[in-house]
Amino acid sequence: METSVEIIAKKMWHRGDHITGRDIFDVALISGREPDALMVAGKFMARHADAILQQLDNRSEALKMQFEAIDALHFHPTFDTACLTLRTMLQAIRVEQGSHGRDADDMSVKDT
Repeated sequence: METSVEIIAKKMWHRGDHITGRDIFDVALISGREPDALMVAGKFMARHADAILQQLDNRSEALKMQFEAIDALHFHPTFDTACLTLRTMLQAIRVEQGSHGRDADDMSVKDT
């Protein structure tokens, strides 16, 4: 069984160039519950960081509609708060990646 962080890392690695409102929600949820683990998964999220940030700007209305349609128990961030969480995390990942000189496209995600 995969951890929640592994699931997010795979989602962002394989289809981060087209995120969904659910992806934004999941990142916000895990960021609040397992922030250190999520940052470790950052190397897989860096691959599409630019595309994700661009989508947050260009597709915000569609993403917000998807996000607000989520029926969740005990966790109800606003769309703006969740987007800010994702933006902040991606910016931190970019800084981290740059400081280590890593090339995210050379990394592979463990298939289970």
